Amino acid sequence: MTLLSPWKGGRWRRLILTIFFLTHAHVDHIGLVPELIRRGFRGEIIATHPTKALLTPMLEDALGFQDLGRKEAARLLEDIDELSWGFELGRDIMKYSKTSGGYVMLENEKLFIRAKVHALTGYSAHADQKGLLDWVRAMPGNPGKIKLVHGGRKAQEALKGMLRTNN
Repeated sequence: MTLLSPWKGGRWRRLILTIFFLTHAHVDHIGLVPELIRRGFRGEIIATHPTKALLTPMLEDALGFQDLGRKEAARLLEDIDELSWGFELGRDIMKYSKTSGGYVMLENEKLFIRAKVHALTGYSAHADQKGLLDWVRAMPGNPGKIKLVHGGRKAQEALKGMLRTNN
């Protein structure tokens, strides 16, 4: 599937989408999937097992608010289920990369881990102001950069000020 994406300088670039990777089942992450399917996406949808398990029920609920007939919504959900699959390798890679000769099994093939693997202690958070402040305070080290992408400008500025005074 070919998509157009905005690029620096106001130009557009063409992207070829063959795999859609879902990190978690928040609606702001999975909400684009039905539209991709409607536009012809037939690549793989890869998700963690819990995300895969939540994908159909969450999208079924969300599609109920769109102007779709039941047959079209059912077809979209069926296509999404057919194209998506879950994985568990991330935890195995973290676990077995710490030992010499560590490996994971993928489709009955032993793949040795030859990379240095690091865990990210903080990456993405969705919470209220207090929850976000608590999340940042609980990090083992001071984050180098925090990007606020949700909420209004005033709320972002207020949180920004609190983050600066607490770190």
